[in-house]
Amino acid sequence: MNLYKAFLSMVLIGMAFGEDIKMDEETNKGPEEIVNGKTLSVADRANRPWLVNVGWYDPDTGAENFACGGSVISPSAILLAAHCIRDSRDGTWFPPLWIDFFRYNKRHAVGTNGIVRTHLNIGDCVHHEGYQAWVDDDFSEDVAVCILPMPAPAGVTPITLNANPNVPASTGVPLDVAGWGLQREDNHDAPDPREEVPTNVPRVTTLDYNTPFDCPVATAATEMCTVTPAGSRLTATCHGDSGGPIVLGNGGPDGGMQTPVLQVGIVSHHGNPNNCLSRQGNIAIRTSAMLPWITNTVCVRTGFREMCPALPPPPPPPPVASKSSKNAKRMLRN
Repeated sequence: MNLYKAFLSMVLIGMAFGEDIKMDEETNKGPEEIVNGKTLSVADRANRPWLVNVGWYDPDTGAENFACGGSVISPSAILLAAHCIRDSRDGTWFPPLWIDFFRYNKRHAVGTNGIVRTHLNIGDCVHHEGYQAWVDDDFSEDVAVCILPMPAPAGVTPITLNANPNVPASTGVPLDVAGWGLQREDNHDAPDPREEVPTNVPRVTTLDYNTPFDCPVATAATEMCTVTPAGSRLTATCHGDSGGPIVLGNGGPDGGMQTPVLQVGIVSHHGNPNNCLSRQGNIAIRTSAMLPWITNTVCVRTGFREMCPALPPPPPPPPVASKSSKNAKRMLRN
């Protein structure tokens, strides 16, 4: 149980924004403030109806654990990361127990401020069968889907998933990502005992896409590399943002999303195992690479109602022979 609880705190995700962590020799602590990135405004949150909270209840205290983000991809399906439902170290299952729609502040009670909660049943969530992070640290298929027992509430519009493997096209394409993850993670390595800094409201930042050739860390074909924009202070996704959508961004000083909104990635993990903030960048899962699995899983688990691949048109019926041709055939036989 201790390992389970420890992993829960690890999977609480966040956005760590700041410069390279530098030790303060007098206080032995890292910087207290988080730079780069900003609090997601209430108005901008309303423009992201597909962004959801994913969580469960602490088995000992019953307290809510806001573990991951996710995106609504159909009336009955939520897309998230596989490591949000299965321990990436020893294979322990901890499936989400609820999905929150329209949430802004984690302190607000369900039923207030427009928050709608849908409870999940055991078996409603499934991850890609190729996810092997607990075997060989392989996050290359870090994708999962949760099927809602009832359709998403009115006003929730599914996000569009990118199907084009050539999008993003080149290094430097801006990406937008928002989540409720940590603003700073704790440092597991002494002698720097800086503490985690959670956030109750979502934060948003702009990252740059790096092609596999330019990515400082190795990536698989199903993965994509996200880094701090050139010339900017370090910014990154962190513990608690996992599973959330990465969409094409506008870039520039104001950031924001391109319209129409297109999800190109799923927040997965960071390249530096001990620090979310790193010039090495973070790793996301490409939606285009996993789209066949996603659509097939949703289609089958919703009873062939949603996201089913288009079936080929039926073959044309055989031509009907005319009476004259039938008579000619009879004459030939005679």
